[in-house]
Amino acid sequence: MKKIHFSRLLRLLLLASLALLCIVSIDAFLYEPFHPQVTYHSIELSKLPQSLDGLRIVHLSDLHYGQTIKDGYLQRVVCTVNALHPDIVVITGDMVPGYGVRTNPLSPKATARRITIERANRCGRIMGGLRANYGVYAVPGNHDERTMAADAVTNGFRAAKIVMLNNENVLLSIHGQHLWLAGTRSALAQNADFGKALAKVNPEEPVILLAHEPDVADRVANEYPFVDLQLSGHSHGGQVRLFGAEPVLPTLGRKYPMGLYQVGQMALYTTRGIGLVQPPMRLFCLPEISVLTLKSRTAPHPVRSEPR
Repeated sequence: MKKIHFSRLLRLLLLASLALLCIVSIDAFLYEPFHPQVTYHSIELSKLPQSLDGLRIVHLSDLHYGQTIKDGYLQRVVCTVNALHPDIVVITGDMVPGYGVRTNPLSPKATARRITIERANRCGRIMGGLRANYGVYAVPGNHDERTMAADAVTNGFRAAKIVMLNNENVLLSIHGQHLWLAGTRSALAQNADFGKALAKVNPEEPVILLAHEPDVADRVANEYPFVDLQLSGHSHGGQVRLFGAEPVLPTLGRKYPMGLYQVGQMALYTTRGIGLVQPPMRLFCLPEISVLTLKSRTAPHPVRSEPR
């Protein structure tokens, strides 16, 4: 009699385990990767003028368009961002994956280059639908720069009127005040030139740096202390989080994998990104559309209140 009860218990445990595995698999492969979470954060910048208090930046990263990530999902992201009425939109790299392109064995390089260019142009056209009061800006990531067409993303996004900052900077004039946006190429691909990206920047005015890999923040804070805020992606938050930790993180994305940090005098925000790499799953780590509201240390009142 005891053996019969024990075998029933084992069967129940097995069925419960299979049911749990099925639920987790559906969540990880079919639900979480395609349901981005809009997160809200306030970031105080000491040099931000009072008239720019409440300036809203929407931060996207790691689109990885072309494999698991398709047109419909990116279009939903664009609609969500536009509904937030951002002042500025920034995209911190890895728009097109640099791996997994099916190639013609007779001419693999030529085929890979053609597919990469097609993906980059299509991704650029979709993201060109983004709307922001003071523009949309982007930098390349390591995947973009390690494709068979390293210039494809830059060309595709610029054709869509998105400003690509490849070791460059731009001065924004907003409400009569200045805000600098600088952007580097990928440090992991060994193409980042921080000196060039920050050349001629006025250190007395607020400076925001777009850099794909978050762990360069230590160098930036040490060598360029006038940078007020660094925005990065790259890590995907690990894609899988177990017991509050990320089991697998990429090089230059391990120290600051997700969220808001203070690195010296500089703030750093690392977004979880909206795409994914292989395996195509997320677990307890939703994709993220980050809404960053800049606060002036000298402003008596916030110009905008955060959504509740």
